[in-house]
Amino acid sequence: MQIGPNLIYKCPKCGEFIQNGSLISGNTLHAQIYSDAKQIAGMLPEYPNLTKCQKCNEIFWLSDLKKVDAYFPVFLFKDASKNKSNPEWANADYADFLDINDLHRALEMFLDKETVIRRMIWWKFNDRVRKGKDLFIDETDEHFWQQNCNRLLELFDKNDTEQQVMIAELYRNLGQFDNCLEIINGLPDDFNWLKDKFREECSKQNKLVFRLE
Repeated sequence: MQIGPNLIYKCPKCGEFIQNGSLISGNTLHAQIYSDAKQIAGMLPEYPNLTKCQKCNEIFWLSDLKKVDAYFPVFLFKDASKNKSNPEWANADYADFLDINDLHRALEMFLDKETVIRRMIWWKFNDRVRKGKDLFIDETDEHFWQQNCNRLLELFDKNDTEQQVMIAELYRNLGQFDNCLEIINGLPDDFNWLKDKFREECSKQNKLVFRLE
């Protein structure tokens, strides 16, 4: 893995500087893959694209903004004097991933990216389980989760194999195990390793996300 420079942007609303890490190269060695198709790889870290300004709370996509500058963090240099970062933005807040409430707000702002944002919400809920926490905080939380899952079932492409797996997973999450198995059993032979794992979890009536490998 090779860390890249920190990229500097400006909030499109208030002009506050925000910085985001980058990666020159990485790999998926020892990556964890989950039933909702999320991959977590220590040697291939993710950096947020959809984020918000910590000063004015504006939500935006960094990919829609013009990069102001870039610099390599001090810890990458043995000689700190080689770091030529501008003091005006060197201490800027780092971009962070949005929480579920902010992602809900983003849905109203970026209707053209509904599928992407709703998948983020789905994964964010499942991250709680990945961390050993409860899936829901309260009934309102559960209602929003269920609404989001049902909408993803409408949005995902049923002719795309990867999205078919996610559709099956959504059915399993909702407790519709027969619908899940119908899709899983129809996948190509290349997915036999995955079919067995889904069948086992369905037989246990497990609705929670689980690790595939």
